[in-house]
Amino acid sequence: MGKLIGGGNIRRDWTAIGTAAAETMVQAIALGKDGFSAAISAFFRVLENLRGDESIELRATTLLMETLAYSVSATIATISLG
Repeated sequence: MGKLIGGGNIRRDWTAIGTAAAETMVQAIALGKDGFSAAISAFFRVLENLRGDESIELRATTLLMETLAYSVSATIATISLG
């Protein structure tokens, strides 16, 4: 399996995110104790839609590149140049 390097576009369905977030809030606040158990599935739909449609390879590559960039910048920041 090859590496997928490059900037991808994350396409999120903001309507679905807003609908699921509103459903979560209504169920959690208006229904009281019973609403929290019903709001869990709507909350997970919010998280799933926030993730977008990126492939696993692109997300892993992005995590790796950002981790390496942070490590290099932290190393350079701690080196004394005197």
